[in-house]
Amino acid sequence: MEPQLAYLKSVIEGAPDIEPWKPWFERNDADLQRHLPRTKYLDLKLNRIKAIPGVLALYGVAFDVSDRYAYLGGVEGRCRDCGAAVEHGPNFHEAGGFMWCPNGCFRMHVLRRPGGAG
Repeated sequence: MEPQLAYLKSVIEGAPDIEPWKPWFERNDADLQRHLPRTKYLDLKLNRIKAIPGVLALYGVAFDVSDRYAYLGGVEGRCRDCGAAVEHGPNFHEAGGFMWCPNGCFRMHVLRRPGGAG
């Protein structure tokens, strides 16, 4: 679990030029499931950077917090995978339409109903 803890520490501390979260997590998924309590694993999988302090504390790893990778926890207008500014088509806020990550992480169609009807 040492390499995984080192990576998590580098994320929370904002180390430059680290491996992107998504491929790292996919590659380390089995080890994380094997070594973490189920609740810690699921928290890390779903909440990403917000869950890292709890995992590091579980293993007694000291760290300093940086906001460099805060987008991993979800930041309005930013891709949750790479941090790029999310792009969208014209009149998106009024009519909906497509929004996407310019780096190809995701593409989404959003439907907005007139008058906010559900």
